[in-house]
Amino acid sequence: MAQIIIFEDDWEKLNPVSLTRCPCDIRLAGTSLYEASSRIADKVFVFSKLLKKTADKTVSRRKGKPSSIAGDLILLNSRIVPDLAVIDSLPDKLPKNSIVTQPLEGGKGGSKKEDVILAARCPASKLKKKGSRLEIIESLSRIKLRKIDASKLNLQIMKYPWDILRFNRELIKQNLEILSASYSEYEPGVYVSKNIQIHPSAVLDPAAGPIILGDNVVVGPYAVLEGPLFVGDNSKVHPHTWLRKETMISCWCKVGGEIEAAVFQPYSNKQHFGFIGHAFVGSWVNLGAGTTNSDLKNTYGTVKVRLGRELFDTGMQFMGCIIGDFCKTAINTSILTGKIIGVSSHLYGTITENVPSFTNYARDLGNLSEFYLDSAIETQKRMYSRRNVKQTQEDIALLKEIYKVTVEERKAAGVPKQRLLFRGSV
Repeated sequence: MAQIIIFEDDWEKLNPVSLTRCPCDIRLAGTSLYEASSRIADKVFVFSKLLKKTADKTVSRRKGKPSSIAGDLILLNSRIVPDLAVIDSLPDKLPKNSIVTQPLEGGKGGSKKEDVILAARCPASKLKKKGSRLEIIESLSRIKLRKIDASKLNLQIMKYPWDILRFNRELIKQNLEILSASYSEYEPGVYVSKNIQIHPSAVLDPAAGPIILGDNVVVGPYAVLEGPLFVGDNSKVHPHTWLRKETMISCWCKVGGEIEAAVFQPYSNKQHFGFIGHAFVGSWVNLGAGTTNSDLKNTYGTVKVRLGRELFDTGMQFMGCIIGDFCKTAINTSILTGKIIGVSSHLYGTITENVPSFTNYARDLGNLSEFYLDSAIETQKRMYSRRNVKQTQEDIALLKEIYKVTVEERKAAGVPKQRLLFRGSV
C-alpha cells in the first residue's frame, strides 16, 4: 500500500477558511481529504505551513520527516475535494510515475508554470530534499512523469470558499452512502455509532438521502432531521431543531433553530432560534440567539462575492455566508447574502459587507473597531475552557500570525484601532 503525502500550494483564495487550517482538514460531505486519504494508505503525511503554529491539534502530529518517507508515494494537493469514490479509486487508477494537472485559472495550460498540480505518483527517491523539508512542488515540476488530465480521474479542486458549499451539496449523499457501511443501521436509511440518544418524538427522514449520527450524539424532543445529513461525534441537536437536507455538522457542535445545506466545523454553537442556510461556519464560532443569514437574493439571481478588489460570480443561486473560526455574533445579528466574515471577528446588527479578521462590526449601530489581539487570545482561552480544551502556545502563535497577516485587510476596510463603543454607552 502506498504512502500518501498531502502538500499545500496557493490556498490564499480559500481565506478566511484556510487561515486556521490546512485545506485537507476542511470538513464537508461527511469527511475531509485527510480522513479520505487515510482510507487508502497506511501513512498519510501533511506538509503544511500551519504545522508549527496551528489551532488544529491533529495536524501537528502528522508532520512527515523526509527520512521516514520511502517507497511508492501518492501525492495529493491539499485542496482536492474529498470525493470518497474518487479517492478510494486512486490506488488502482493513478498509474505509477504519473502526474495529474489542470490549467491554472486564466492560463492556457500546457506549460509547467501554467498548470496546477493536483496529484502525482512516484518513488520517494525522486523527491528533492532540502534540509528537513521536501521540495514537493519543485520536485514534481522537475522530474519526468506521465501527464494525466484531472478530468480522467474526476479529481476536482477547491479554489474559493464557496466551493466548499457547492461540493458539499454535490457529494454529501454519495459520500454518506459509502460511509454508512462503517455504522450500525438504526432504522432504514439512518446509521448510527455508539452511545447515541434519540428522543422518541424526534423525526428522522432519510427519504432524500442517508442520515449518519456519530458517537454520543444527542437528538432532543421534536427535532426534525432530513437526510442527507451528517452529525459528528459528541454533537447535540436541541429540541425543536430543524436540520434540513445537505447539512454537515462536525464533532462537538451544539445546534438549534433551522439549518439548511450548511457546513459546520468542529466545536461551534448555534443553540438558539434563527436560520443558517447554505453557509460555512468555522470552528469555535458562537452564533447568538436570532442570528440569521440570507442565502437567496430578492432577484433570484446568482450570488456575487467580493474578495479583495475582485468581484466573483459564484454561479450559485443559493449562497449564504462564510464565517471564519473564532467569530461571535450578538443576538439578532443578520448577515446579508454572500458575505465573508474573517477570523476572530465579532458581529452586531446587520452585516451588509465583508468583515475583516479581528474586527468588531457594528456599523449600523454606530461602531466599527478593531478587536484587539489580547482580547482575542483571552476570548479563545475562555471558550476553550468551557469545552475542557487547554489553550496552547501554538494556538496563541497562530492568532498572532493571523492578526499580523490581516493588518492590511483591516486598513483597506477603514477599521480604526479603538474600543468598541455603542451610541449612548459609557
